[in-house]
Amino acid sequence: MSKVVRAAGGLFAALALVFVAFGFTAGASAAPYTNGASLSVSSTDLHPGGKITVTGTGFKPGETVRVTTTCGVLGTAVADDIGSFTATFTIPAGCTGSFGITATGLTSGITASALIDEPVPGTPESTGGLSNTGVAVLSLGGLGVALLAAGGLFVLVGRRKAAAG
Repeated sequence: MSKVVRAAGGLFAALALVFVAFGFTAGASAAPYTNGASLSVSSTDLHPGGKITVTGTGFKPGETVRVTTTCGVLGTAVADDIGSFTATFTIPAGCTGSFGITATGLTSGITASALIDEPVPGTPESTGGLSNTGVAVLSLGGLGVALLAAGGLFVLVGRRKAAAG
């Protein structure tokens, strides 16, 4: 009975070592960093040349905030006495699909971002390519190889003990 207990204990120790060595974190992820600033966007006219309203909070009171997109600069706004702003901008001609918007406080350096995830009408919704399924292939493959090696080691040790005794 003690041989079974020792073998099971060794197996659990080997598995723990494998998990630590390969950094098995399939379900874990770090929380996104936030500096307290936030940004929201609204529009009923979502196309190049259309109007978009950007509202930001958490900036330094009275500072100028530059608002940009991944396809160009929208303009600037001034934060009020509580660090908030609301401004309406024209969507640049280069914005043809989903795009990000970032507000940056020019004095504080504080940033906030938002994503327009509905494609602009008349543009393709997908750029093609392979989809990301989110499976951590290398972690799972490494775990499989490590468990296979540990199993082989247990078989080898068991055969040597049987031959010796």
